Amino acid sequence: MPTMPVRSTNVMEGASLIGAMLAYPMYGTLVCQVSSYYKRFPDDLRHLKILVALILLTSTAGLIINANLIWYYCIRRGIGVDPRVFQECDHWTISEITCFLAEGLFLKRMWALSRKRYPTVLAFIPFVLGWACTIAYIQGMYVFRLPTTSQPAKSNHIPLKKRFRHWCFPDIKLNRVSLSPSPPLSLQVLPLPTNPPPHFQPYLFSSYGFRFLSDGIIAGTMCTLLYQQTSHMPTGCIRNRPNFVRIVNSLVVWTLSTGFVMWVTAVAFVLTYILFPATFISLAIYLVRGNIYANAVLALVVIMICRLHVRTRYRRVADEVISLHVQVQTVNGVGNLGGGDSDGLTRRSRS
Repeated sequence: MPTMPVRSTNVMEGASLIGAMLAYPMYGTLVCQVSSYYKRFPDDLRHLKILVALILLTSTAGLIINANLIWYYCIRRGIGVDPRVFQECDHWTISEITCFLAEGLFLKRMWALSRKRYPTVLAFIPFVLGWACTIAYIQGMYVFRLPTTSQPAKSNHIPLKKRFRHWCFPDIKLNRVSLSPSPPLSLQVLPLPTNPPPHFQPYLFSSYGFRFLSDGIIAGTMCTLLYQQTSHMPTGCIRNRPNFVRIVNSLVVWTLSTGFVMWVTAVAFVLTYILFPATFISLAIYLVRGNIYANAVLALVVIMICRLHVRTRYRRVADEVISLHVQVQTVNGVGNLGGGDSDGLTRRSRS
């Protein structure tokens, strides 16, 4: 079989390992955020609590599935392992569910903050189109064509149950690459499926293209809306900290709560997928992508609740000030009225 240069193995294994090294600490951050959320806000809205639980569930499932990838590429190096272990879309589907929940919450937040509804509609249209392409791609992946009895399985071909399935990530060319178990370590090109469905590839690019547009509109609109807010955004930092720390905390909160970091991740994934198709650089970004979306959701939820509590506290203080002001005015009015009567009596007595 034709082989690829050995140096490409470093690009594949190194990229996967770096992506995992970033993904697992981010998952730990997510767990800390979820624990803090349920501890600080036990009486929060039920649908938000369910959403946070679903985010944690899908992120955990994706982490477990991705561990199989790391074990295959970085530990066993493909020795004695089916090379199609990561070419099926279980991990991809789980990560997309996490991204769907995150994007849905940001759209809902846009609808609540924006006085004009057209930005939300502009973001919602590509969001729906992108997910329609995603569903069409997944459906074609699993039920592209049913095997017939006139096409017997051969020993040198992929089994019938996988024969008519196309791989989801990376593309077909990259999925043909596998690590050779024989030393020295090299890359081998696997045979393509008997009936590769090239017309399903546009669904994948359309899915990411539409959602790339949707995430960009969400990030731009949320940045504009939150910039126009006059009230301060709670960052959780102490006032006596250095200015640099407060600036960094503010930037982190803003990029997460506006969805800007989600959009940057989507841009990086699409560009590396197109520009570097023979490497796993896009895979490294994809490993981090789901955790970034999940942490963005938790940051947005916490900020929403903090802003609500701040607004409620300010409203309570304002009500107390108004009540005290009314009482002072009433007392002054009564005093002035009494003082006028005593002056009149004094004048009458002198006269």
